[in-house]
Amino acid sequence: MFICKACNKQYDDIIKNIHHIHPIEYGGGDIQENKVSLCPGCHQSIHYLAYKHAKGEAIQHTVMNYIKSIGCPDYKKGFENMIHYITTVSKYYVLVEQGVIYVDTEKRVSLHLSQPTKELLKLAARNSGQMGMERYLQTLILTELKKQFPGLKDQLNKEIISINVGRKTRKVK
Repeated sequence: MFICKACNKQYDDIIKNIHHIHPIEYGGGDIQENKVSLCPGCHQSIHYLAYKHAKGEAIQHTVMNYIKSIGCPDYKKGFENMIHYITTVSKYYVLVEQGVIYVDTEKRVSLHLSQPTKELLKLAARNSGQMGMERYLQTLILTELKKQFPGLKDQLNKEIISINVGRKTRKVK
């Protein structure tokens, strides 16, 4: 069991989310002092409302309603905690938007597929008219990201995605 550091409610450990007060992608450390345990609802709300706050939207009323709706045992403390985490994250969003800080978005992701799944991917790549599995995977990834984040379409068009198939590494643009 753990107590969410935002709403102060007790939850089972299986749903615990680790929130980095100063986000790692913006230079925050992956150290204990920069981590708090949150329930999934508070964690999602903090990032969602931080984005809205960074865009200039008032969030206090929304935070009050959220804290009331989940039955926070200490309303005032829950409200203060949520506002603190939201405003801390939103400062980073604003700095990135202003170009004050640069975010290195290069992340490594491994995808381990069974041989039958690899064969299906090769077949799908051939059927789609793509050159090979690497290009097919790149197209799938970029298409889905553009659907999910239409505001980043121009930035995504400039991205280079490394696709590793077997032991080969190819950078595709």
